[in-house]
Amino acid sequence: MSHSRTNASETILCDPCLFDDSKAEATGFCWICVEYLCPSCIKEHGRVKMTRTHKVQRDNIPENADALKEIKAMVTCPNHADMDVTHHCKNHDVYVCALCRVDTHKNCENIHEIAKEKQSERLFSDVQGLLATTANALKETRKGKKENITSLYQNQEQVFKERQILMQQLLDESNNDTKTITESLVKEIEKDVEELDVIELSKTKYEHILDAAPRAGNDNQVNIVQHIMVEKVKSLGEKVFCLQRKGLVTLQLSKSFNISKFKPIGEVDVIRNAESIVASDDTLKRAVEISSDAVTDLAEDHSARDKNNHKITDTKADVRISKLERNISADKMLHHVRGAGEKCECSIQGLVILQNGQIVLIDYTNLKIKLFANDFEFLSALRLPGRPVRICTIGPNTVAVSFEIVKRINRYKLVGCSLVYEGGFNIRLYNRGITYDGKNILAIMVHQGFSEGTITYEDEIEVDILNVLTGHVLDTITDFKIINSNRSLTLKNPMAIHVNDSNEIVIAETNRILCFSLVKDPVTGKTVAHEQRYLVIGKEIPKHNIENIVSDKDALYVISRSGRVLQISNTDYNNKRLLNVSLDEGLSIAVDDNRILVGCDNDDDIHVFEFE
Repeated sequence: MSHSRTNASETILCDPCLFDDSKAEATGFCWICVEYLCPSCIKEHGRVKMTRTHKVQRDNIPENADALKEIKAMVTCPNHADMDVTHHCKNHDVYVCALCRVDTHKNCENIHEIAKEKQSERLFSDVQGLLATTANALKETRKGKKENITSLYQNQEQVFKERQILMQQLLDESNNDTKTITESLVKEIEKDVEELDVIELSKTKYEHILDAAPRAGNDNQVNIVQHIMVEKVKSLGEKVFCLQRKGLVTLQLSKSFNISKFKPIGEVDVIRNAESIVASDDTLKRAVEISSDAVTDLAEDHSARDKNNHKITDTKADVRISKLERNISADKMLHHVRGAGEKCECSIQGLVILQNGQIVLIDYTNLKIKLFANDFEFLSALRLPGRPVRICTIGPNTVAVSFEIVKRINRYKLVGCSLVYEGGFNIRLYNRGITYDGKNILAIMVHQGFSEGTITYEDEIEVDILNVLTGHVLDTITDFKIINSNRSLTLKNPMAIHVNDSNEIVIAETNRILCFSLVKDPVTGKTVAHEQRYLVIGKEIPKHNIENIVSDKDALYVISRSGRVLQISNTDYNNKRLLNVSLDEGLSIAVDDNRILVGCDNDDDIHVFEFE
């Protein structure tokens, strides 16, 4: 589009000539056409009948006609270029000419002829006042925005400093935890050293006895002393061997989080305060509200403000599909887990999937813990001190195992492609299930082992919270409350315990699934388990048939002795379904993002079912 002039220093050009791509200096201005005219076009303007009556100014022509052109556009009918606006249709909020009035707007009820409306000096004054207020608001807003940029950088520095303080506090807390662990381990080793000192004294004493025996008695007496000494020295050797088996203890930091998903230390709040940006906002808004309809749009535009204080959030759509909506593939895969030389069929009492995808399982009949790669390539196995009954992860590459008769929980760690014994601790009762809450082990404790029959309501059942390294009992939970009640709930025949993503504990009995939240009693200081949800089994799977449980972000998975797998929503136990899984004598279950792994009794294979 051509222009008569681009800046004040340029010559004003004739508008009609510019349409012909020619340039001629303008010497006149038509107030009707709102166009600059050269001498030739001035003559043509006076010659043509349609324009000969137009008012053409030849002296002191306006230097800038932009405002005049805007006025021309305002007063000209948008549908008829040669007609002036005469009416305002409020039904359609448009200004139209007399032709439009009798044509397209003939049925409009709220249309008025502008010439008949009383001209208001107050309206003109209102517009002038509004422009002045807007000018002040512009000035203040620009100033506020520039100052805001400076203050944001200052805020940023403050956030950096506060976050550094938080990081130091977290580091101090972590270091204090490490000191506590170290002190506990040192005390344990110091006890071993003390025991070695006692053994050393006994050894020296026995050496003296053995040296003195030939001089202190006859051959028969010497022979008796030697026989007795053999047993005593053997006992010393066994004690030393037991202390040797404990091995050396080291501390090593394992990253227990995915750095790419690690949340920032402290959330940054973005506080939008419109009042601090434009001090005269209310004044401007009131000025707009008292103006005529001609400036209504300005009022609407200016009042559109963000009034919300909010936190920065990720607005990406979550495209993840819940496992509650995904089916199980009809085809299952079998992976052989019985080792060469193992005489008994496997009974996979428990299995877990490590953070790197490797699988660890416990074999009850062969008394072994076994490590497999993600594709079930055999990697490592260790002989266990007793028949294992439960296993759980206690870190990205460490597991804990409990036993049927041996009152003990052992730790095993992945080092390279092998499992190594890392230590453990004794427990005072038999274990029926273990889980990990991210810091401590939670263990169901009973007075009789797995093979000793059904536990009745009269039997004492408790959940112990144990230090993961020392086994020190941090808390004991014996008070279980019925949902929405202060009445106590009695556990019967517990089979497994699990901590879900909401940090609730889920206890599986042979016939019930119970979900609890843990709360400290402010009076007694004891931890109380408050029931949140429960499910009684009997329809989807046979009664008294539950063997084990596991959960992920979406659901809880129940494996039954009959080989059925029940999937239950973590938040609504009424939302459940049987999965397309058919097995014999199910014992254990593990789940990752893409598959379900099931171990069975008297079965040398792990059964793998993939989510579609």
